[in-house]
Amino acid sequence: MVRGKYLEGKEHLAQIAALRKEVFGEEPGHALLAELDEIDTYAVQAVAYDEKDEVVGTGRITFDGDRFEISHIVVKKESRGQGYGDFVMKMLINKAALANASAIYASVLPEAKGFYEKCGFVSEGTTSEPCGVACEDMVLTGAKMHSCCGCAQ
Repeated sequence: MVRGKYLEGKEHLAQIAALRKEVFGEEPGHALLAELDEIDTYAVQAVAYDEKDEVVGTGRITFDGDRFEISHIVVKKESRGQGYGDFVMKMLINKAALANASAIYASVLPEAKGFYEKCGFVSEGTTSEPCGVACEDMVLTGAKMHSCCGCAQ
């Protein structure tokens, strides 16, 4: 059974850091994504646990007073394809929706673009390099944001 939890603050960052390092550390050129940064100290982290109560997925959402942004969604390699990424994304979108967000933004790695599109995000037509890696800027707005994100059920 999947279980999720929202975490805030510094006390739970070790388990998030370990999962990021495991996932992003395997990807050439993604070393900066594996590291915790100052944003992690104030971001809301969504964490998914498997039936053994092990952390298998995580992601974060931030609000800077102007816009909500989702980033750093990762799922353990052996747990992919089991809905954990969708679950984490739904948790993060729900957090923004409950705060009456009109849009949620993301800078998306090329290999994750299809996942974000499945969840209703569309390209803004621009790119950025938030962690030293070229990412596509995407946004989720309107009814798509309030329809369980369109991820696999």
